[in-house]
Amino acid sequence: MAHKSKYYKELDDGVLDLSMQNLKVFPTADLLPLANRIRRLDLSRNYLTSLPAEISQFSKLSELDLSGNALCELPNQISKCSPISKLILEGNAITNLPEDFVELKRLFHLDLRGNPLSPHLQDAAGDCQSRRECELAAARVMKFQAVYQLKCIKVRKESEAKKRKEENRAKRAAQEAKLAEKERRRKAWEQEQLRKKLEADIFGSNDGELEDNAATDDECESAATIEIDLEQNRTSSMKKMFILALLIALLAVYFKFVQAQ
Repeated sequence: MAHKSKYYKELDDGVLDLSMQNLKVFPTADLLPLANRIRRLDLSRNYLTSLPAEISQFSKLSELDLSGNALCELPNQISKCSPISKLILEGNAITNLPEDFVELKRLFHLDLRGNPLSPHLQDAAGDCQSRRECELAAARVMKFQAVYQLKCIKVRKESEAKKRKEENRAKRAAQEAKLAEKERRRKAWEQEQLRKKLEADIFGSNDGELEDNAATDDECESAATIEIDLEQNRTSSMKKMFILALLIALLAVYFKFVQAQ
């Protein structure tokens, strides 16, 4: 459900007077429902210290009186209130106007009396003792703000360019550090390979020793196998000789028996 403004009945033909209401905060919730109907808004002699960004939604606002408050600055979004032609800021604590203030193309009356303005802005604003002086102040301040906006844009671009340059420098430094670390590891690896080669040339290769030991073990194993085979052959020959001698003895006995018959 849409919020119903408590100021609805006080709005008179697009004019809303909220002066001397002891307001400490801009009544955003109650004013936004009326944003497209308010043409003149009087918030003078309250205790406002800031304006909300939602001020940009007051699309019909042509006159705004903020005199006698405690504003230190205006939001940049006020530049979106393009219909504003009369702006009274007397008796606040404003030192500078927002960068896009120059976008208020229809502004012809500006009162900045009683503010601690920066020297150049004060020169442009003048005294504003009459309607004519306030009209001249608006014209001079808008010219000043146009120059100020260009300077802000230039400073911002230079700052962005400097930031990009620093980022690129940091990126290059990181890449160089990475390449340097890679080169350091490569040299360390080459030195380690050279050390191993020198040790191999001086003390011999451990791999060769292992191969020699393996060959010796194989030779020992082969010799043992041969010795076992020889022993088995010797035993087999003795068995054959014993059987042969036994047969010869039996034949000799047989022949003697036959002759005796």
